[in-house]
Amino acid sequence: MCSTLKCRPNSNTSSCVFVRGLGAASGTTCDMGKACIHGVCTKNIRAPRDDCIFGDDVVVNELVIDEPLPYTQLSCEETLTYLSSINLYGPAYCSQEKFRQTCCKTCQSNRKKNITEIQSLLLITTITTRIRFDHL
Repeated sequence: MCSTLKCRPNSNTSSCVFVRGLGAASGTTCDMGKACIHGVCTKNIRAPRDDCIFGDDVVVNELVIDEPLPYTQLSCEETLTYLSSINLYGPAYCSQEKFRQTCCKTCQSNRKKNITEIQSLLLITTITTRIRFDHL
C-alpha cells in the first residue's frame, strides 16, 4: 500500500484494483506498528499496535460468508442485522476467520459486549445464590 494503492472502483464491485505509482502518504499506517516512509512499510513506534488497524471492510456477497446477502455489499453491522432478521445468530460469524478479518472492529465490539453480558450474568447468579444461602 505504501507504493501501490488497492481500492474498489465502485460499491457494486467485489474485487479491488491496484493503482501503481500512487502510494499512501508518508506516515500512513500500513501494518501493526508500521508506517509508510518514502514508499516502504517501515517499523514505527508511533504507528498503532492494534490488531485491527484498518477497521471494518465491507462484506461482499458470498465472498466473506456463505449466506446470500440482499445486496452486493453490506457493512458489517448491516450484515449482522440481516442475519438476525433471517433467524441466524450473526455474532457467531465472528468465529469464522474470513468474517473476523473483514469485520474485525465489529467482532471486537461484540466480543466486549458478550464479556460484559457474561460478567453481569455471573454477578446476578452469585448474588442470587448468596441470597438463597442466607435464607437457609
